[in-house]
Amino acid sequence: MRNLIIIVIIIVLALVILRQALYVVDVTEQVIILRFGEVVNTQNTPGLNVKLPFVDTVVRLDKRILRIDAPATSMPDQDKENLVIDIYARYRIIDAVQFRKTLQTENNARSRLGDIVISTLRDRVALRDRTDIIGAKTQLDDSETRTEILDEVLLRVQEITQRDNFGIEIIDVRIKRADFPPAVTNSIYTRMRAERNRIAAGFRAEGQAQAIQILAESLNRDPELFAFLRSLESYRLIFQPGDTVILPADSPLLRYLTGPGGTTPAE
Repeated sequence: MRNLIIIVIIIVLALVILRQALYVVDVTEQVIILRFGEVVNTQNTPGLNVKLPFVDTVVRLDKRILRIDAPATSMPDQDKENLVIDIYARYRIIDAVQFRKTLQTENNARSRLGDIVISTLRDRVALRDRTDIIGAKTQLDDSETRTEILDEVLLRVQEITQRDNFGIEIIDVRIKRADFPPAVTNSIYTRMRAERNRIAAGFRAEGQAQAIQILAESLNRDPELFAFLRSLESYRLIFQPGDTVILPADSPLLRYLTGPGGTTPAE
């Protein structure tokens, strides 16, 4: 019985040591092995691996594309009007050891990179008009303008992360939402509508002037056709089905209601 107990204890210890000595790397992970706080090994290949039991520590990092959702932030544009912008960025860890040295954890990375992205975007927003960022339905190049801003932000954030050697690759930066603060939204949209109405009124006035010019040119080219068309329009406005109208023989309205000889009524 005593020998059996010893064998059981040995087996249990062996299983504990084996459990401590083996670790599995998932296909979505990259692993750093620390020994007394120092990096002794890295592993990116999925599968079963061996480490020194009770001494080595496994630090797991994601090797997929990670997302940073920065909080919605108020930013002034070039007219000092505040805009509320909600932004996100995506990155990938390309150097696990350097990432561990500078950012340590993915939570720290989200916080640090979020601050960098917001600060960079704030600088770019301050140089732009609000319609470049929020956009307007009358602006055909709105998407191009916003893409240009985000490309500038992406390039600057990439420069900062490479300079500080974060061990990551910034893939893209995108705006989820950009709008005015709720307290001033109504007044700003009222001003925008008034501006659009002013532009529309100018277009309508220009169109009416062109219509008058076209009408005058048509009259000069063929006065007889113009008179005929105006008479048809008058008939449409004056006469209704079933009406009985008495006109003198020399009435201008009667001119096109008679036949070619002026004696036989038209159909």
